[in-house]
Amino acid sequence: MADVKKLFEPIKVGRLELKNRVIMAAMVTNFANREGYVTDRLIDYHVNIAKGGCALNVTESSHVSLEGKRIIDGLGAYDDKLIPGYKRLTDAVHGVGGKISLQIFHGGRECSSEITGLQPIGPTDLVSRYRAITKKIEIPREMTLEEIEAMVSKFGDAGRRAREGGFDTVEIHGAHGYLITQFLSGYSNKRTDRYGGDVIGRSTFLREIIRDVKKKAGADFPVLVKLNIHDYVEGGITPDEAKVVAKFAAEEGADAIIASVGLHESRPYMMIPPMSIPDFVNIHLSALIKEDVNIPVATIGRIIEPVRAAKVIEEGKADLVALGRGLLSDPQWPQKAQEGRFDEIRECIGCNQGCIDTLHKMKPFTCLQNPEIGREREFKIVKAEKPKRIAIIGGGPAGLEAARVAALRGHQVTIYEKEKELSGQIRVGRVPPHRDELGKVTDYLICQVKKLGVTTELGKKVTPAMIDRLNVDAIVLATGASPLIPKIKGIRRKNVVYATDVLSGNTTIGNRVVVVGAGLVGLETADYLLEKGKEVIILEMLDTMAADTGNANRIYFEDRFTEKGVEVLLNAKATEIDEEGVVYLHQGWTKKILKVDTVILATGAVSNDSLWNAIKAKKKGKIFTIGDCVKARNAMEAIYEGSKIAREL
Repeated sequence: MADVKKLFEPIKVGRLELKNRVIMAAMVTNFANREGYVTDRLIDYHVNIAKGGCALNVTESSHVSLEGKRIIDGLGAYDDKLIPGYKRLTDAVHGVGGKISLQIFHGGRECSSEITGLQPIGPTDLVSRYRAITKKIEIPREMTLEEIEAMVSKFGDAGRRAREGGFDTVEIHGAHGYLITQFLSGYSNKRTDRYGGDVIGRSTFLREIIRDVKKKAGADFPVLVKLNIHDYVEGGITPDEAKVVAKFAAEEGADAIIASVGLHESRPYMMIPPMSIPDFVNIHLSALIKEDVNIPVATIGRIIEPVRAAKVIEEGKADLVALGRGLLSDPQWPQKAQEGRFDEIRECIGCNQGCIDTLHKMKPFTCLQNPEIGREREFKIVKAEKPKRIAIIGGGPAGLEAARVAALRGHQVTIYEKEKELSGQIRVGRVPPHRDELGKVTDYLICQVKKLGVTTELGKKVTPAMIDRLNVDAIVLATGASPLIPKIKGIRRKNVVYATDVLSGNTTIGNRVVVVGAGLVGLETADYLLEKGKEVIILEMLDTMAADTGNANRIYFEDRFTEKGVEVLLNAKATEIDEEGVVYLHQGWTKKILKVDTVILATGAVSNDSLWNAIKAKKKGKIFTIGDCVKARNAMEAIYEGSKIAREL
């Protein structure tokens, strides 16, 4: 068995002893209520994480005053009336052997009056370029000296509430472009008084906050400080400046540093790094901070694999590893790692679809691979009272997840897949550059269904006649979707192919290519062709590319295509394909791209519902549909529906 023992050695953070080196990174959930109170949903979520073996849970960023609230249903830390809810949460986590920290913060200029009803504030009146939560551009009001002093006191009061509420520590959020970072960073702080100037002046606000938290919560109450070691924007915090700030934090009484990076505005998108960013991306930065402080340092940022995580500790590059999305994907990551069950860990793929992208829609977050997140109570797996024989038609993500959960419940399951291998659209989705990790979704599911004894029938297309011969109690259709054929004149020409055929390697592509459609599939296909040395032009009828994905992916493709000199034509609707090229309509003008060798369609998908339509009447009550065969969407909806139906059978 691989050696991970360093990961599971105890460590002290101030007076607090942690049972291992795996802690939870704070993640906004939208699980609180509108006033910021703890809810049963938030408690269930944290209890489930604690049960998985993590040494310390950390709550989401909890606003210390009402104008500092950034998320519609974010947890609050602004009033003593929140303390009874804290006690419910901390008692529940302690009841399963866990420890928990309250993260306290203020969003500063990243807040919006659409959420708070109040004008944002900041060290100066500089506007943030970030526009994911709301689209409204607001100039923050520059804080007066009296307001800064009052804000320091609000942080201190929040620290006191944390202790009175039963939290084991408090974490001060001084990263990611929120109010404390706005003071620390020369990118956003242009003050000329004692809270501005060089890094010493800019760190005054943080130093006073640590001091006030220690004063009000108690000198012995452990304080963690989350700091940006690199802002990844011009004029922002650099590692050299961060080392100075970290030393100041330790001098003021901080008991640990969480070494993070990035703003929402950073390019590349480093704050919550997507799969296009390498894993373990920030280790060198935590190592720099460890050189200069004598308190524990945690590293964060795509900590995926436990053996490598243990090596980080062993090599002295960090004292703790902070997992965020990794614990969403698999809350039992620590327990499975400690027991050597590495192949059973459902590793985060960095897709950001269920977590950060969903939050940007002001919805409670979840996980593409793990729909139990936020649904811990209703999605608890219970053995079936009467095991059934279940046929699942389709071996993509929806069918595989349905099979996994149904088998865990004790059902006898058979998957029928028309192709000679399982995976569905994931098989081609993992082909483009920097997208191989997508394959982990079905790699994990395939491994699990095999271990659970699910029977698989590959290369077998199920027909309506075959359905009649299946001796089963229930049938689940997960037959997926096929490419949509748009209404474009000349669409049937021989040089017109589908993106899925390109990624499958089933077609020959010329040198000059037009990709019609700039959703995620079209962009990934274009990226794949660039790697093959093709000249690529992209047509998109909407006014933005990557409209079906979040900021992280959009930034990746914008930067990638700018670097490669790819022409992306927005508000451009393809109307005809002929022997000369592609005709398109752009802002009322008809234009043409000439000398096109191949046209690639990435214009969406339509459900494969023919089997359902053929049998639904005579199999009423016995047959169920999930995933793209209901409506063409993405893997997150497919896995959720597969997981849900298997719990209901």
